[in-house]
Amino acid sequence: MVGLTLITGIGTGIAMYFLRMKLYLNEVRASAWTVLLVGLISKHLDLGADHALLAACVSYAAMSDEVILKDFKSYALVGLLTSITFLIFKDTLEGIGGRLGVFAFISTLIYTAVKRMRDKLW
Repeated sequence: MVGLTLITGIGTGIAMYFLRMKLYLNEVRASAWTVLLVGLISKHLDLGADHALLAACVSYAAMSDEVILKDFKSYALVGLLTSITFLIFKDTLEGIGGRLGVFAFISTLIYTAVKRMRDKLW
């Protein structure tokens, strides 16, 4: 199940890349289409609500500015980081509004920090 969760997260990140960078949809429309598609697929395949929640979470992270997320690889990595964050913390902050947004923020913050440290070292 963990593997499928990681695939869902990375796939959502990649979908956001294509919708934003190749089809030129704005962040909100790309997020809406992505979450709708993953929600329908997870419902049809009876995967449970976690995959749709993860898709929403990754789509929030992938709404980041083009200064942060520039290419295919960055969207996939943010999808992976958000998936890991979601898996670790999904049972925390239940009932609190903005929980998925917090997870997306943490993932994007980690990605940006690691990227900046890497850029300074190399």
